[in-house]
Amino acid sequence: MNELDKIQSSLASAVSTTMENMTFEEIEIMDEADDIQIVDSDTIWSMLPFQKPHSGELVIQISRSYGKVLAEEVVGLVDDDVSENAINDALAEIANTIAGRFMGALVPENQEFELGLPETGNGSFADQSEVAAAMPLRIGCHAMYVSIVGKDFIDLLEKA
Repeated sequence: MNELDKIQSSLASAVSTTMENMTFEEIEIMDEADDIQIVDSDTIWSMLPFQKPHSGELVIQISRSYGKVLAEEVVGLVDDDVSENAINDALAEIANTIAGRFMGALVPENQEFELGLPETGNGSFADQSEVAAAMPLRIGCHAMYVSIVGKDFIDLLEKA
């Protein structure tokens, strides 16, 4: 298995396991060519930095309406109780879980890894200039775009 396959496989497994465990939803990986609208004015994102042994970021982008669904499912809120903070917290928790599973699968078992704290925001995530791997996903009737960003990950791919 080459490095790109390992990164994509680790990412797909991390996302699938996380979403199935936290939301009881299965994911479907979409082709880049499939028409899957994610990034628009209603987009929210969460970015979680990888600090060791590789520097980079996990970025998740979803629609605000899907963020509300996630807050209901992950935090257990009822429709009327879902605030912007609850949506951001749910998305950050999902990002943290996916990042931990991804790095746990990517690095050797005896090697430690370190993650930073997640950030959340509105609109398209600005810095996608160093995308090493990207995965458009469909989860039920919703869409999610997950990417691994950073020079360390690009360098891993170029070494292979």
